[in-house]
Amino acid sequence: MTITTPETAVRARETNQAQREAIRLGYIINDYPYQPDRTYIVFEATAGINKLHIATGATGNYFINAGNGKSKLPFNDTGGTKDLTYDAAGRYLITIEGNFNGILLGSDFGAVPQGERDKYIGITMGSNYPTAIVSNALSNAANMEHVCGDGVTSIQLGAMQNCTSLKELCMPNLTSIAGSGLIGCNKLQKIEVGSLTTLGNDALGSCTKLIEFKMTYNALLTVGINTFSAVKMMDLIMYGANSTEANAVDAAFVASSMGKRNGYRLIY
Repeated sequence: MTITTPETAVRARETNQAQREAIRLGYIINDYPYQPDRTYIVFEATAGINKLHIATGATGNYFINAGNGKSKLPFNDTGGTKDLTYDAAGRYLITIEGNFNGILLGSDFGAVPQGERDKYIGITMGSNYPTAIVSNALSNAANMEHVCGDGVTSIQLGAMQNCTSLKELCMPNLTSIAGSGLIGCNKLQKIEVGSLTTLGNDALGSCTKLIEFKMTYNALLTVGINTFSAVKMMDLIMYGANSTEANAVDAAFVASSMGKRNGYRLIY
């Protein structure tokens, strides 16, 4: 089914990331003042020492607030594992201020035990987060429910594969999802991206619950093989496209083995 209506009548595009995330974080800590230049991590801690896996690389200058009522920890180093101590088990909001190199949980970066990966419930990537989520960076974070970030422009090879609790991905400036970038995210329901140029092979493989895919039209978009092969029903919502342009992208999606499934709609 194809629906043609003015863009404003389709759905109001949520452009205020700060407001959106303030609402989300409010479910965890009431009246928490969201700051768009900081990165927030919803973290399921155990009592005692917990590991926060900061990417190594260029020297950063950053502060970590563990959300445990203790003072901020300043760092001026090349990253690595940071020990955070909690008196009681529970869900905490970790805040990272300043320049750092992202979070790395995947096997490419050392043997991060699965039990430590499972403590990451959500990440809201502020303007201090790197623009790329590198290969395998957040892979197999089985309890990760949401990942958002205005500044992220690329999800690299297998970067978020097998995040089996992920329900929402909101990256309105994202332009590239590499091969297997989100493969195995079998609870993922909603994706919001920017003006995509690349959807790699199997980028959304096994995403059987995907019901909404928002994007901005880009004539240069290339779509790999089996990108949408597991999708059963989905609204493809495309901004900035006329009928001919929207249907061309639609055809590329179908050609990637998505097929026309029951409930599939093209909205532009």
